[in-house]
Amino acid sequence: MSARSRSLLFGLSLASVILVGSTMRSPIVGLSGVLERIVADLNLSALVAGSLTTIPVLAFAVCTPIAAYLIRRTGYKFCISLTLLGVALGIVVRSIGSTPLVILGTALIGLAITLGNVTMPVLIRARFTLSQRAVATALYTTALNMGAMLMLLTVVPLANALGWRWALGLWAAHSLIALAVWMTTVGVSDALRVTHPARTPVAATAAAGDEPAQPIEVVREASDAMVGTDPTDPAYRKDLRFRLVIMTIAFGFQSFGYYSVTAWLPQILGAKAGLAAESASSAASVFQMTAVIGAFGIPLLARRVKYSHLALGLATMWITFALGMLGATSLWGIWLVLGGAAQGGTFTLIMILMVQLAKNDAEAAKFSATIQGIAYTVAALGPTLLGFAFDKTGSWDAPLYLVLGAISVLAVTLFLTTRDSAHIRYKK
Repeated sequence: MSARSRSLLFGLSLASVILVGSTMRSPIVGLSGVLERIVADLNLSALVAGSLTTIPVLAFAVCTPIAAYLIRRTGYKFCISLTLLGVALGIVVRSIGSTPLVILGTALIGLAITLGNVTMPVLIRARFTLSQRAVATALYTTALNMGAMLMLLTVVPLANALGWRWALGLWAAHSLIALAVWMTTVGVSDALRVTHPARTPVAATAAAGDEPAQPIEVVREASDAMVGTDPTDPAYRKDLRFRLVIMTIAFGFQSFGYYSVTAWLPQILGAKAGLAAESASSAASVFQMTAVIGAFGIPLLARRVKYSHLALGLATMWITFALGMLGATSLWGIWLVLGGAAQGGTFTLIMILMVQLAKNDAEAAKFSATIQGIAYTVAALGPTLLGFAFDKTGSWDAPLYLVLGAISVLAVTLFLTTRDSAHIRYKK
């Protein structure tokens, strides 16, 4: 393959990461901007309204093993195509009918995004060289949040002009555009072809002409020197299992905080800061937009700063966000910037660790499925618990205390995940 062809393929792969990532939060986040209209139109309680955000996250938890099985049986290229088609179909179904169809469409969206959640780390590991993966992960995180931000900025004006169904439904076109770019990147036949079951992700990657995965070397601090870097070393395996368990807990409460805040942030800003519906939805987009700071800041800082120090900084920003929203809501702009950067950075740090700790594509898929399947079980409780707490107290303070508790658990587990591992790098 010529240098020009490689550059073109690299650019298309990056474009695919960005476009696919931008479809994987926006359909869920967009609901929060028009949630009050949906509640009024369909006569829903706050508990049921919260479940519209919970259903996709619950799908992340319950259906992750199925997603991992599909990747093994069909290959990551087909799974990305299936993700985008599923999101588009779910958006259309959710937008055309009554309460049962809204719930069905929401479930389809959740199922499709579950597949995408598990597949994206495999895609990044398969299509990018060792030195490119941190940047690709940062772009993926950024795309997740920028897609959500654009949805929040546009959904209320569109709802004012066309109604909430069209405001949500038009975003199906976004998924179809992403699918067209993905088909251009890997070829229409590969994008729609089920890989033979006997072919592993690594074999499929090699057959496609991509760079095969390289073994990793974990470079540790002196305090961790007793743990070998040989993947067959029992001490190393024990340390790896510990990190994966703690990482799963950390990711669970990171996701609990993110999806809980995202589901109800416009309503919180409306009640505690006195913002009108459209202004509250636009303000809530700051929480998504500033994730870019964390998404790109973490890969840059990780070259010079210990992972454990990054974890402490991110946890401090998350906690400051929650305390600020509780005690000084009038300064919501500051708290949203801190919270947005924290959630983007935390997600990126965990994704980097997940990809880099894996020896090959198959192990990356296994780690991704296991961690996300368990973590999203915790996250699925968030929006509904916050809605229930608001129903019972009539105040958004109790829900915010729930978020603060979740973030406190995140702070401890994220530090434990990263302590004594200043740098985790691939062997050059």
